[in-house]
Amino acid sequence: MATFGDVENLDGLDRLCFARPWGREAFGQEIARSYASILVVDGAFHGLAASICWWRVADEGEILRVATHPAHRRGGLARRLVAECLRRVQGAGCDRVHLEVAARNRAARGLYAAMGFREVGRRPGYYSTPLDDAVLLRWRGDGRRSEGSDL
Repeated sequence: MATFGDVENLDGLDRLCFARPWGREAFGQEIARSYASILVVDGAFHGLAASICWWRVADEGEILRVATHPAHRRGGLARRLVAECLRRVQGAGCDRVHLEVAARNRAARGLYAAMGFREVGRRPGYYSTPLDDAVLLRWRGDGRRSEGSDL
């Protein structure tokens, strides 16, 4: 689990991965929230290799951010972090996890589809840098199929 000592590295990783990084203050706020969790994977030469931030509220989870350092992509780190997140939220009694992803992010959408997430909606023009739709995804831990179309 991330601590306040990880904020600088989380911010650095986020700046490498996203056009609109959160910033140090946002990571500090997430670490302080009782319902938020951030898992990290250390990278030997690059600070953090990957991270995932999620919330668990009542009986649902929401994945807010998954980041993998460019030097560590395509190595299964994001898959391992998402799987661990799903395991933890299920263990806490959650049977649904939500997230949103940019429509053009085919790699992430493929990963989520392979892990059982299904499209349940869209937010047209949600992302401004670059302009893109947000695809809303849901995972159901109870084995039932989510409403919405297949990816």
